[in-house]
Amino acid sequence: TPSQLTNQIFLHDDIVTLQDLLLQEVSQSLIFLQNVTCIEVYERSSAAVGIKRLITVSKNECHTTKFIQINQRYFTKYLQLTARPEVVSSSDTVSIFIESQAEKSRQDFLLSYASGAESCFNVLQNFKTSSTHISFLPICGIAIPLQHLDHIPREPICHIYTFLPLPIRSPLPFNINGYFSLSDSRKNLSDATTNKGRYLDLLTEWNLALINDALPNALISALVRLIKSSPSHSNDYITSLWSTTTSTEFLWKSFPEHLA
Repeated sequence: TPSQLTNQIFLHDDIVTLQDLLLQEVSQSLIFLQNVTCIEVYERSSAAVGIKRLITVSKNECHTTKFIQINQRYFTKYLQLTARPEVVSSSDTVSIFIESQAEKSRQDFLLSYASGAESCFNVLQNFKTSSTHISFLPICGIAIPLQHLDHIPREPICHIYTFLPLPIRSPLPFNINGYFSLSDSRKNLSDATTNKGRYLDLLTEWNLALINDALPNALISALVRLIKSSPSHSNDYITSLWSTTTSTEFLWKSFPEHLA
């Protein structure tokens, strides 16, 4: 795959455009980060004016935001193929707070993480058999925008993540995070149909295992949390999530244009 890096020199207007895009997306960047709870963007306009804060985005910490650290010992054994593949999961509400010169706002998400079991474990064994070392963890996370509980948008703006958002729209009404294998440009998921070779075959198998194994576990954990927290008014939303994901094959088939 050709490199996506460039030696292009960006002009002032280009930088302003990139800054505007950053301000629009910065709140989305914080959802799945494990060790970052606040992002601030500043602008230095001139020596006379000095530095001006444009936006502050922060989130509350909870048990689920520390899912990887809490289960680190288990995942270490999992990668060493010495742990019995079992599902560990956690779900909780995470609030994103946005403060700019113009407004203050808050966006709540139901954050849910879960591990894969047999499928992910089998792919790791295949990597070991081929004498290839990987450090991917067998987990997926989802972030469901809670403000959509009473009104489900036709096209919610959600993305695929590897802790930071990728330029890939999620085909489902929630954000999806995972240790996906990516192309060198980080714009696509690895796929052996366009790049042949045993290693790329295994990377594709890994992505499929996350989608078919870990992702459903994260969704189940989220659904259980939704039912327990708001049984009276979340039925329609729960039905919509489940009806679009009864087969995880649907999710994978929605990705082909993003495979490289």
